[in-house]
Amino acid sequence: MTKLNAEFNQEKECWVVLEDFYNNETSCIIPKDFKFNASIPRIFSPFIDPVELSLEAACVHDYLYKHAGKAVRVYLFSDKKNKKLFCFKSFLRVEADDIFYKIMKREKVFMWKRKAAYLSVRIFGRFVWEKRAKKASV
Repeated sequence: MTKLNAEFNQEKECWVVLEDFYNNETSCIIPKDFKFNASIPRIFSPFIDPVELSLEAACVHDYLYKHAGKAVRVYLFSDKKNKKLFCFKSFLRVEADDIFYKIMKREKVFMWKRKAAYLSVRIFGRFVWEKRAKKASV
Protein backbone atom coordinates (compact mmCIF):
# COMPACT_ATOMS: atom_id res chain seq x y z
CA MET A 1 0.00 0.00 0.00
CA THR A 2 2.98 2.36 0.30
CA LYS A 3 4.32 1.77 -3.22
CA LEU A 4 2.21 2.47 -6.28
CA ASN A 5 1.16 -0.68 -8.10
CA ALA A 6 -0.39 0.25 -11.45
CA GLU A 7 -0.59 -1.18 -14.93
CA PHE A 8 -1.33 0.31 -18.32
CA ASN A 9 -4.69 -0.67 -19.81
CA GLN A 10 -4.17 -0.76 -23.59
CA GLU A 11 -7.88 -0.87 -24.33
CA LYS A 12 -8.75 2.22 -22.27
CA GLU A 13 -5.38 3.91 -22.87
CA CYS A 14 -4.87 4.76 -19.22
CA TRP A 15 -3.09 3.54 -16.11
CA VAL A 16 -5.09 1.67 -13.47
CA VAL A 17 -4.17 1.47 -9.77
CA LEU A 18 -4.15 -2.23 -8.81
CA GLU A 19 -4.36 -1.82 -5.02
CA ASP A 20 -5.03 1.01 -2.59
CA PHE A 21 -2.01 3.28 -2.44
CA TYR A 22 -1.06 5.64 0.40
CA ASN A 23 0.79 8.81 -0.61
CA ASN A 24 2.89 10.50 2.08
CA GLU A 25 2.86 13.99 0.56
CA THR A 26 -0.94 14.21 0.65
CA SER A 27 -1.79 11.61 3.31
CA CYS A 28 -4.40 10.37 0.83
CA ILE A 29 -5.16 6.83 -0.12
CA ILE A 30 -5.56 6.57 -3.88
CA PRO A 31 -8.16 3.83 -4.29
CA LYS A 32 -7.78 0.61 -6.22
CA ASP A 33 -9.14 0.93 -9.80
CA PHE A 34 -8.44 4.67 -9.97
CA LYS A 35 -7.64 5.48 -13.59
CA PHE A 36 -5.11 8.11 -14.62
CA ASN A 37 -3.50 9.02 -17.90
CA ALA A 38 -0.12 10.56 -17.00
CA SER A 39 -0.47 12.85 -20.00
CA ILE A 40 1.59 15.90 -20.85
CA PRO A 41 0.92 18.70 -23.33
CA ARG A 42 1.79 17.70 -26.90
CA ILE A 43 4.40 20.43 -27.15
CA PHE A 44 6.57 18.47 -24.67
CA SER A 45 5.88 14.95 -25.97
CA PRO A 46 8.90 14.85 -28.34
CA PHE A 47 11.20 15.52 -25.36
CA ILE A 48 9.52 13.89 -22.38
CA ASP A 49 7.89 10.49 -22.00
CA PRO A 50 5.23 10.82 -19.26
CA VAL A 51 6.44 7.59 -17.63
CA GLU A 52 9.87 9.21 -17.10
CA LEU A 53 8.21 11.79 -14.84
CA SER A 54 7.18 9.27 -12.17
CA LEU A 55 3.96 7.31 -12.29
CA GLU A 56 3.38 8.11 -8.64
CA ALA A 57 3.56 11.85 -9.31
CA ALA A 58 1.15 11.54 -12.24
CA CYS A 59 -1.26 9.35 -10.28
CA VAL A 60 -1.42 11.66 -7.26
CA HIS A 61 -1.65 14.76 -9.45
CA ASP A 62 -4.48 13.28 -11.53
CA TYR A 63 -6.28 12.17 -8.35
CA LEU A 64 -6.15 15.69 -6.91
CA TYR A 65 -7.18 17.21 -10.26
CA LYS A 66 -10.07 14.75 -10.50
CA HIS A 67 -11.43 16.23 -7.27
CA ALA A 68 -10.54 19.82 -8.31
CA GLY A 69 -10.88 21.50 -4.95
CA LYS A 70 -13.47 19.12 -3.51
CA ALA A 71 -12.61 17.57 -0.19
CA VAL A 72 -10.77 14.26 -0.26
CA ARG A 73 -10.22 11.89 2.63
CA VAL A 74 -6.87 12.51 4.35
CA TYR A 75 -5.54 9.99 6.86
CA LEU A 76 -4.09 11.34 10.08
CA PHE A 77 -2.77 8.25 11.86
CA SER A 78 -3.85 4.97 13.36
CA ASP A 79 -4.87 4.76 16.98
CA LYS A 80 -3.86 1.93 19.34
CA LYS A 81 -6.67 -0.28 18.05
CA ASN A 82 -5.25 0.16 14.53
CA LYS A 83 -8.22 2.18 13.34
CA LYS A 84 -7.56 4.68 10.60
CA LEU A 85 -8.46 8.20 11.65
CA PHE A 86 -9.15 10.68 8.91
CA CYS A 87 -10.52 14.07 8.06
CA PHE A 88 -11.36 15.76 4.79
CA LYS A 89 -9.16 18.31 3.07
CA SER A 90 -9.54 20.36 -0.07
CA PHE A 91 -6.41 20.90 -2.13
CA LEU A 92 -5.83 24.03 -4.19
CA ARG A 93 -4.54 23.65 -7.73
CA VAL A 94 -1.18 25.15 -6.78
CA GLU A 95 -0.89 22.58 -3.97
CA ALA A 96 -1.63 19.74 -6.41
CA ASP A 97 1.02 21.08 -8.80
CA ASP A 98 3.58 21.56 -6.01
CA ILE A 99 2.98 18.00 -4.77
CA PHE A 100 3.50 16.77 -8.35
CA TYR A 101 6.88 18.55 -8.36
CA LYS A 102 7.88 17.25 -4.90
CA ILE A 103 7.17 13.64 -5.82
CA MET A 104 9.18 13.97 -9.04
CA LYS A 105 12.05 15.45 -7.04
CA ARG A 106 11.88 12.64 -4.47
CA GLU A 107 11.88 10.11 -7.32
CA LYS A 108 14.97 11.80 -8.81
CA VAL A 109 13.42 12.85 -12.11
CA PHE A 110 15.94 14.95 -14.06
CA MET A 111 15.63 18.59 -13.01
CA TRP A 112 14.95 19.96 -16.51
CA LYS A 113 12.15 17.40 -17.06
CA ARG A 114 10.73 18.09 -13.61
CA LYS A 115 10.69 21.85 -14.24
CA ALA A 116 9.23 21.49 -17.75
CA ALA A 117 6.47 19.23 -16.43
CA TYR A 118 5.75 21.58 -13.52
CA LEU A 119 5.57 24.62 -15.80
CA SER A 120 3.25 22.78 -18.16
CA VAL A 121 0.78 21.91 -15.39
CA ARG A 122 0.96 25.45 -14.03
CA ILE A 123 0.24 26.91 -17.47
CA PHE A 124 -2.14 24.38 -19.02
CA GLY A 125 -3.58 22.62 -15.96
CA ARG A 126 -5.88 25.53 -15.19
CA PHE A 127 -8.23 24.53 -18.01
CA VAL A 128 -8.61 20.95 -16.78
CA TRP A 129 -9.01 22.08 -13.15
CA GLU A 130 -11.69 24.65 -14.00
CA LYS A 131 -13.61 22.18 -16.15
CA ARG A 132 -13.64 19.57 -13.36
CA ALA A 133 -14.48 22.16 -10.70
CA LYS A 134 -17.50 23.28 -12.74
CA LYS A 135 -18.61 19.67 -13.15
CA ALA A 136 -18.30 19.12 -9.40
CA SER A 137 -20.40 22.18 -8.54
CA VAL A 138 -23.33 21.15 -10.76
